[in-house]
Amino acid sequence: MAFVSRTEEAAAVEGPAGAKDVAGSPGALERDAAAVRYVNGRREEVSDRVAAEAVLHLSINGEKVVSLLCSPTQIEDLAAGFALTSGLIDSPAEIRDVIRLDGTRVDLRLRDEGRDVSSLLARKVFTTGCGIGMILEDVLDRPGADPMGNGVRLRPDDILRLMADLHRRSRTFKDTGGTHSAAAYDPANGGLVAFAEDLGRHNAVDKVIGAAIRRGVDLGRAVLVSSGRVSSEVLLKAARARCPVLVTKSAPTDLAAEIAQAAGITLVAFTRSRKFSIYAHPERVQGL
Repeated sequence: MAFVSRTEEAAAVEGPAGAKDVAGSPGALERDAAAVRYVNGRREEVSDRVAAEAVLHLSINGEKVVSLLCSPTQIEDLAAGFALTSGLIDSPAEIRDVIRLDGTRVDLRLRDEGRDVSSLLARKVFTTGCGIGMILEDVLDRPGADPMGNGVRLRPDDILRLMADLHRRSRTFKDTGGTHSAAAYDPANGGLVAFAEDLGRHNAVDKVIGAAIRRGVDLGRAVLVSSGRVSSEVLLKAARARCPVLVTKSAPTDLAAEIAQAAGITLVAFTRSRKFSIYAHPERVQGL
């Protein structure tokens, strides 16, 4: 079931049945910054575009969970996606509401109001993630080969087209060079499900996953596309969201490829222009 975000004030007035998105306009992804530029022996004072940075303070059932360095947009999506992909919740169905308390604080209200969040946080480990990349110890137990996305099939041109579409949408990166991007697509019609840009490659993936689950989209038949390197943590985010195909412009790690094979995920990397490499489950890509 889809759910949307509300401000704390709206939540108090409307109650669970009256949820609607009144969180307000998100902050800009980029800002102007004064800079001194040196080119060919000459100094020049310029105004440049830089990526904006903020801190998301995430709580669950009112209990502080984590602070994430991020771009100041789609923070409700980031909160929902992070909760799922970091193992704080096991299913999107556990979320009752996403409440934006103010510009930097989001509280996830779970259907289980008695959920012991502190017991999960006590087992956290820190990883190679950008910003605070927190993930729980249970990810160290490799996911089993639980079949997902058995009906998903792609052709080489589909993969190249989706990566080209991601690049076309990545306007903040073109302006600043300081962000990553991610998107989810429906392989049945090639339509866009969700798109996000963020300072962190992990955050961009979480925002896309969060946007999809908040709309009730089944990611078990989606293709997740990313601009960033795929570490084991990013691969596990895709696995927790049940995404059967992960396509990236950049490199994978050996552990990411190993986990993709075990989890039944097709891992496509180095997707550039007219080429790519498949590191796990190539059978979903037809016409090779």
